[in-house]
Amino acid sequence: MGPGLEFASSKQKLETAGQPDVETKNSTFFGVNGRIGGIMKLSDNLEISGEISHSFGYASAEGDNNPAGTAKSTWTTGDFSAFWGLTFAFGGSK
Repeated sequence: MGPGLEFASSKQKLETAGQPDVETKNSTFFGVNGRIGGIMKLSDNLEISGEISHSFGYASAEGDNNPAGTAKSTWTTGDFSAFWGLTFAFGGSK
């Protein structure tokens, strides 16, 4: 459980036949994530695990392929995620 920090950076390249390739500048994302999860032992070799989390962040991108000049865009983002799964142990010694 606990908070986490997130960072992502990406860019896009558009390749169109008969046209020059267009590559954007990097877009960036900064965010915080809060999560809680756990593992419950079902047997010596089997466990069930799960997690619930929520992220909130701020992103921005800039481009210079606009005829009117450089365009800049900023936005906030948020997402909710949850998962559960089974964990198996194979072999080993006690």
